[in-house]
Amino acid sequence: SAVLCGGSTTVAMRSCAGGKLQNDGFLQRTLICIVPDMVPGQDSTPDAAAYAAYDQILETLLQMHGNVRLHLSRDARAIYSEFCDNLRLRIKTETNEKMGAQLGKWYGLAPRLMLLYYLIELASRGQHAKEGDQVPAEIAYQCCSLLMDWQLSHIQEFWFEVMAEQPGRKFAQTVAAHIVANCQNKTEIGFREDIYKPHWREFDDLKTWEQKEA
Repeated sequence: SAVLCGGSTTVAMRSCAGGKLQNDGFLQRTLICIVPDMVPGQDSTPDAAAYAAYDQILETLLQMHGNVRLHLSRDARAIYSEFCDNLRLRIKTETNEKMGAQLGKWYGLAPRLMLLYYLIELASRGQHAKEGDQVPAEIAYQCCSLLMDWQLSHIQEFWFEVMAEQPGRKFAQTVAAHIVANCQNKTEIGFREDIYKPHWREFDDLKTWEQKEA
């Protein structure tokens, strides 16, 4: 099977999630790109040749026969196996549950990306996939590098920066408001008396990493 990972703005993602993110949800199934702020300037001239090449690739892909079996070459399988080993270690040390859930989907995402890359490479040369074709090591390396060397840094920034206010920061703001309103004469704040006892329901609803964040 092939899964096409699309993109979306972080605002649209948060709106779609509705503030209640599930580990098997929409956000964990996307390739996320954190882009820098736009700098006003002159628009680039459209690249007509690039548009034409893109249209030709899509047309060739549409004409491909779907009932052929493709395989990873021996070297590609070795690269994928090493990728899985590194991914397993990365997930084992991950403290953010939602990010860990997203990383867990990469076991299946990597070979799907390899399939897409290979078909696009063929289509760019006007060729179709044939029964028994093997995905070469170069494409396996490209896809694994795309995830580990590029995508990983973007999802780290997404979960720890863009989504930081969900929900650990909100709880911290609630506690801060309580302290300002009720603890003006105290020189020390006790966890049980001033944080947990007034807010135990909200605190117990947080996951472990969210409690630490708060």
